[in-house]
Amino acid sequence: MACISIETAPGLRPDLQHVDETPRHVLCVDDDPHVGAALNRTLRLYDIEVATAYSGIQGYWSIVTRRPDVVVADLGMPNGGGVEMIEWMMNNRQTRDIPVLVLTGCRSKRIRHHVESFGIAAYLTKPFSAQQIAAEINRICENLSHA
Repeated sequence: MACISIETAPGLRPDLQHVDETPRHVLCVDDDPHVGAALNRTLRLYDIEVATAYSGIQGYWSIVTRRPDVVVADLGMPNGGGVEMIEWMMNNRQTRDIPVLVLTGCRSKRIRHHVESFGIAAYLTKPFSAQQIAAEINRICENLSHA
């Protein structure tokens, strides 16, 4: 189980600004349910809905059927890992335009370069802070708003 914390003090929010009034939908694909729960606690402060999937196969199905605005994905998961899921996404015309934020404990430069070659939006390694994830989601949403 990954040890992460993206809590903020009561009444405080990390520095994430609403880009527009359109609700955002994030899909968190991670085999650790604590990651999705922590991401949900942080992002709901900004009216960003978070759905979860626990494997690459389940994540890909959710991406195809839900069409989230952003996918947050771990790389090392059973039943189809994040690398495979990202490859499937990028090879599908219907899903290749969905930005992917990788949140992983994987520090392999070879794997990082491989997934970056698919044009992912960002790559963060665990542990991460609320400010880091909020800043990346903000940046990605800003890019979506200007697209």
